[in-house]
Amino acid sequence: MLVLVKNATNTSDSRPVIGNDWSEFWLLRSGKSWPYYCSASDCYHKAEVGAHVKIVGDPYNRTFIVPMCYSHNNDHNATFYVDDQMLVLLK
Repeated sequence: MLVLVKNATNTSDSRPVIGNDWSEFWLLRSGKSWPYYCSASDCYHKAEVGAHVKIVGDPYNRTFIVPMCYSHNNDHNATFYVDDQMLVLLK
């Protein structure tokens, strides 16, 4: 199912509890292979980072990691849809 997300703010200095970076964190926690494409729907750029996102309207204000291209990762004003199967809960 597609869910509407936005980039989390003030996360550039955070470090994962497992793995060397956020893409490795996603790999270890998801148990999946790293996708070639960005998780933002209809984006065909290469997934290059593990990005911090929040589901719009989430009453728990949780943060997730999702494979993403640099362009979507750096757009802090936009919202976009991702497959909920690609979201890995940060904690």
